[in-house]
Amino acid sequence: MSLACELYLARSMASLVVLLLLVGRMQCAEPKGLIAQYHFDEGSGLTVKDSSGNRQDGIVVGRADWVSGVNGTAIRFDGLSRVNIPSSALLSLTQGVTITVWIKGHGSSFRLVKEPSSHASLRSPYFQVCGDKIHFAANSDDPKGWWESNEANLFSGSVDVNLSNWKDEQRTRPPFSGDEPKLQVVGDTIYYEYFGQDSAGAWQIWTARSDVDGHHYEAVQRTHESETFAVEQGGMQVVGNEIYYAWPQKDDHGWQTWTATSRVDGSDFRAVQRITDGGAFVYQQVVGDKIYFLLNTSWGKHRDPGQKSYLNNLAIAVSKRRGGPLRILRTIEGVSGGTGGAAFHVTSGRIHFAYIQVDKKDRVNLFTGSMKSDGSGFRAIQRDFPGIRDLPGVPQLGVAVIGDKVYYALVRVKSDKSAAEASNQLFRKATVGREGFTFWTAEADVDGSGWRATQRTNSPPDIAPQYKSIDVVGGKIYYSLMEQDQYREPYEPFHPYLGSSGANITNKGDAYGLGLTEWNEARAFVNAGEDYLFRGETPENSAGAAVDSRIDDHWHFCAMTYDRRHVRLYIDGKLRSSTVYHAEMGNNPFPVTVGDGFVGTIDELSIYKRVLSAREILVQGRPLLLRAVVAH
Repeated sequence: MSLACELYLARSMASLVVLLLLVGRMQCAEPKGLIAQYHFDEGSGLTVKDSSGNRQDGIVVGRADWVSGVNGTAIRFDGLSRVNIPSSALLSLTQGVTITVWIKGHGSSFRLVKEPSSHASLRSPYFQVCGDKIHFAANSDDPKGWWESNEANLFSGSVDVNLSNWKDEQRTRPPFSGDEPKLQVVGDTIYYEYFGQDSAGAWQIWTARSDVDGHHYEAVQRTHESETFAVEQGGMQVVGNEIYYAWPQKDDHGWQTWTATSRVDGSDFRAVQRITDGGAFVYQQVVGDKIYFLLNTSWGKHRDPGQKSYLNNLAIAVSKRRGGPLRILRTIEGVSGGTGGAAFHVTSGRIHFAYIQVDKKDRVNLFTGSMKSDGSGFRAIQRDFPGIRDLPGVPQLGVAVIGDKVYYALVRVKSDKSAAEASNQLFRKATVGREGFTFWTAEADVDGSGWRATQRTNSPPDIAPQYKSIDVVGGKIYYSLMEQDQYREPYEPFHPYLGSSGANITNKGDAYGLGLTEWNEARAFVNAGEDYLFRGETPENSAGAAVDSRIDDHWHFCAMTYDRRHVRLYIDGKLRSSTVYHAEMGNNPFPVTVGDGFVGTIDELSIYKRVLSAREILVQGRPLLLRAVVAH
């Protein structure tokens, strides 16, 4: 190398060092509003120190390693570990927030865990994610089948968000039973709805409540029908100081839709029949001052095995929260399995849905789409699954909207039978467990574009969702499934499964955070999940706000901001994505978690109670960005 070249290189390196020092000095004074900061320089142990002076130290949950970071040491997560920072008034932000953090890695791929139920046969749990815990309710099954005995019993419990530490407790015992339960966690109370037998063996609607830790469980019988089988599974939603219920009940003309309300303490229970010309398997969602219903208007009228197939008419309906007529917005004919073959989510003035429809040539088709909440603008898109030509299955579909994305839980059935044969045999349980169920997930933009479907399981064993099948919190998706053993005779027991994918780098429930999806899309989010249920709210926009930007698994400086006007995502000091949003961030008592579902290394995390400007974010990240470039 010539002397001139050596001098040039020396001057360049000297200039870079000076630049690092100058910008480092600019960074020495932290911007105002800092409420928590973690350098992860401990190098060992299970405690992560807060250097902001606010004494909000974190605790390592699971196995995490101390490794070299962008500045000193950092903490490396394995997808199952995380750091929990206890909730505090300082971290319960409502007006504005900034999170800055260095990450190197990726969100967890889809994983499925067979949970260790205390009962030999337990179905797919109905669940709700609450911070670092998942609360659930499920029912067992008697080897003879629930229709022949009262051995279908209600179980409830909890599991860690990394899907470990499953705990369940039996809630009903003969002569009483409990089947197909729903639950909602609000504050320090869990509310339940299910149908089960009374002391005379007749099936009734029941409600119950317990403390959030499962203690002080109390159940109340709500219907008093003399016919053995006059009610079916229903649903409920807590709204403020009231609970809204819906279920199908039989009269002389068939199954009809009933709704009821009560106070949260269970008092003042009032029930009313809402439909007289057919309405069963009722799902509901309270949004603002309205209740939206997904119901089957012809259940039981086309169930003769001699007919072409077990098909129904699906209706999407609406009523005022305080009563009044139930108005049908849309009817869809030929839906396979009734509401078991459909799902919906209402948010931001639109109803997003998925359903399985059998056409006149007995072909089974999956449709997804949306319409305005007044019933206009109906748009449905027929979806083709890639790779194989199987039939979509009858078990429960799932739909969840987060920001501008719609996520789906789907089932495909590998079968050489016609839709008629498969539908009738699935309903009779004659061949369940031998149909080749495969579980799929999918996602699309809210306008229907960007469809992507992914097969998650292979058969055998047969694994499928039932009841509530999907929940999304920020960048992490949770699933509830069940396995039915295909070799046992005469009865095939169920086994509960829970699954997840993606990660949340830093989040306080769904209130605010930075996530990383399974596909390595960094995500800034606000109110992006179902924590509004924890608060008993019914926002018009239950999907919250989320903005994404794809990154690779090298070191990146990520930042999110929210100022009650915009959610913004910055990558390496540059604004990558933003969206308009106007709402307070949800307030919850959950811990702030770090690294939940993340596989990789996190360093230099800061949380502010105000919005940093683009220049402040750039200044915060620039010294280490230059260092990372030099090191790379």
